[in-house]
Amino acid sequence: MNNPFSATSAARFGTKFGRDVKARTINNKLIEAVLTSCEPRAKQLVEQVDSGGSQVSRHRAHTSVANAAVLARQVSALPVDNLSKMVVDPADSKPTEYALATGQAAVHRLRILDQVYGPGTRTLLQHCGLQRGMRVADIGCGVGMVTRLLADLVGPEGTAMGIDVSADQLEQARSLAKASGQKNLSFFQGDAVDTGLPHGSFDLVYCRFLLLHLRQPTAALRQMYSLLRPGGILVCEDGDLTSAGSIPASALNAFADLFGQLAPIRGVDYTLSRHLHRLALESGFAQPNIRIHQPAIAVGEGKSLLVLSVIEASPAFLDAGLLTLEELGSTVADMRRATEDKNVLALMPPMTQVWATKIS
Repeated sequence: MNNPFSATSAARFGTKFGRDVKARTINNKLIEAVLTSCEPRAKQLVEQVDSGGSQVSRHRAHTSVANAAVLARQVSALPVDNLSKMVVDPADSKPTEYALATGQAAVHRLRILDQVYGPGTRTLLQHCGLQRGMRVADIGCGVGMVTRLLADLVGPEGTAMGIDVSADQLEQARSLAKASGQKNLSFFQGDAVDTGLPHGSFDLVYCRFLLLHLRQPTAALRQMYSLLRPGGILVCEDGDLTSAGSIPASALNAFADLFGQLAPIRGVDYTLSRHLHRLALESGFAQPNIRIHQPAIAVGEGKSLLVLSVIEASPAFLDAGLLTLEELGSTVADMRRATEDKNVLALMPPMTQVWATKIS
């Protein structure tokens, strides 16, 4: 059966406006409507385009609404709560290297990410020299999941500070920390490459899935070096998004393909973990230790991490021209089926763990 969506996809509204912000807003709000099966909302948004004096014809607009409903049916079975909150609208925020959601929109995926990688993180922190009573920092803390773990591990006599550039992330981090009842942690808004905090402030500095999102990862590592006291410990975990996939090969491989194509457009390196040991050396850390592990998941909620990440990053993929809205719907639907297939083993991005001591 022919799918008419390609000729009238919401993404094509943008062709009448070039790279206009309004066009990208409408595009991504239509994606939101598609992913939540909200045809009335889609129709309302299309009418707003027409009333705003666009050159898009009413016939094409209403055809897009009908096709949005078709795409909605393809993805409506996704086991995700409130998909609309996961859709990132790049027109509503400043340009950034970060392609995924922040704040409340990020909590669901980050909780699943922590299910997948959290046990390895805890084991690493218990092995690297972390002790009770330490003052520790979590750089690029997001919604503070590892910050809360650090606060637990250092005990009430220690302190943990989460640092992130995103106010939305920190709002969620503070809310979740308050709900946990932990008293020995705090959050601070700052850039990973220049936090503004005093040198030598911490006994241990940690980051996870941070450096691959930065255009200046070495500058961030050097900032971490300066934040450590002499004898302080760096603990860094980062991934290679292009090495995720499945056994046997399946639609889940789209995760690696899409992020691999997006990286040079964003000016970042989603294969950064391959170079993490060298980057630590170049940043002044002598004799860094290294481990690599790759979670493999056959069943369970953690298996959905790849498809959830593609959904969150879909506006970035569309904005970069890597796929059309029709292709997005087809990709997500295929990834969902692979996620639910018990015969498909999902391979998460390999995680490189590096830890080292600041000698002087």
